[in-house]
Amino acid sequence: IFRRTTVQSQNINVSGGTDIAKYRFSAGYFDNGSTRGNYNYTRYNFKSSTEFKIGKHLVIGNNTMYRYTKTTGRDADIGGALRWAPYQPVLSNASKNPGHYSNITNADNLNDAVNPMIPLAFNKDNGFDNKLLTQLYAEVKIIEGLTFHSQFQYEFDSYRYLNYLEKDYINSVSNANYLNEGYSVGM
Repeated sequence: IFRRTTVQSQNINVSGGTDIAKYRFSAGYFDNGSTRGNYNYTRYNFKSSTEFKIGKHLVIGNNTMYRYTKTTGRDADIGGALRWAPYQPVLSNASKNPGHYSNITNADNLNDAVNPMIPLAFNKDNGFDNKLLTQLYAEVKIIEGLTFHSQFQYEFDSYRYLNYLEKDYINSVSNANYLNEGYSVGM
């Protein structure tokens, strides 16, 4: 249930400008796997900022950010692994489970622990998130020491998940395969 994994993080930034225009653009990539189970988190992000000075009294600008994240897999059930009977192997040729994963859900064992490897081997959990955030602003210098600032911000977020659970045997009861899919959108 434990594994070695890596963490990656890459970023690039470009910025510059003049007295009348400034800009900054950045992009990033982040990937992190869990040391427990087969869970992975991946993120891509992009950001842009621009600002323009128009005349002596007006400044307008825009900040925009986009982020995409993807999660796959699941963390291992440490509690189930601790409850698993030390005399029971993880795999058993006598098992009727797919992959011959053993179970100990019977009256003789007095234990209802689920083999912690079954969800890692057969269950597929996936999540996808998109987020867009943009901000427009303007500043007007009315007189020396007095500036009017106004801004408009818009945010859009969508999330989708797709989870598949393979048939397994829990507490000596056969559970059917099932697919669970969902969406959420926010503004």
